[in-house]
Amino acid sequence: MPIAVLDQEYIPLAEDPDFDWHWSAEEVRTVTKLWRKGISFWKIAEQLDRDADEVMVLLIALSRRGIIRPRPGWVWGKENKNANKTSQKDTDKA
Repeated sequence: MPIAVLDQEYIPLAEDPDFDWHWSAEEVRTVTKLWRKGISFWKIAEQLDRDADEVMVLLIALSRRGIIRPRPGWVWGKENKNANKTSQKDTDKA
């Protein structure tokens, strides 16, 4: 859908036929387990053969419900080699 001034309410991704909102209980358990192991959201998407955007939306929903928590490296997990440096730099600024 082209970007345009909308004259009605817009629900992002609602009309995207390629976006799958549905997650099985087993998929949610797998995402939660991989998140806690520090796996990046990109690799979680690859492992589950899901679009990375779908995984991100699920992670946001799980976070809002307190099922997952922020972690070192954020969405990049253990792959974020600058996670500790960034955290330390932010701490030094405070």
